Amino acid sequence: MLNIVAKIVIRETLDGCQGGLQIAGRMVTNLRYAEDVILLATSEAELQELVDRLDRVSHEYSLLTNVDKTKVVSCMNELLEQVDIRSRALGP
Repeated sequence: MLNIVAKIVIRETLDGCQGGLQIAGRMVTNLRYAEDVILLATSEAELQELVDRLDRVSHEYSLLTNVDKTKVVSCMNELLEQVDIRSRALGP
């Protein structure tokens, strides 16, 4: 049941999203495995927008993001300033 709700939440979160990474000619915005989700973005601002959308939609379905288990990873040589959920910084 949780996987069905998680799919709905991700679908609504990404509805109208213009971001993501181009992989093999396709725009990829997320990767999912079981209840885990990886959001893909090309900038810190884009990632923050996705995190904000996910937080908002999750709350509509009474789901909470565990900030202590949520991590931010950059694959580029730049440091991210800060990505947060409800004013709580997500760690590396």
